[in-house]
Amino acid sequence: MTQFLNSHFDVVLQSCQLGIRKPNPLIYRLACHRLEVQPSQAVFLDDLGRNVRAARDVGMTAVRVRETHQALRELGTLLGVRLAFEKTDSSSSSSHVSLKS
Repeated sequence: MTQFLNSHFDVVLQSCQLGIRKPNPLIYRLACHRLEVQPSQAVFLDDLGRNVRAARDVGMTAVRVRETHQALRELGTLLGVRLAFEKTDSSSSSSHVSLKS
């Protein structure tokens, strides 16, 4: 599963390997460093308030995820795009996020 997920992301940080966990500011800075962006150029999403606050404290824009549609609306507004969450098959739990023009 890890290899599958890693193939879909530019950078994957695993706290168990790094010995650093959110909300430690070092993990946010390390993510930005590996992505070669400044914290002010990054958007962080999480469902825990303490992690969102920590990301903001290092200079990231942060979205607290309370519900999928709400998070996608906020992220889309920040990025200047329209994002939509859609179920792909009503008989399964399969779903995806799409960019709408």
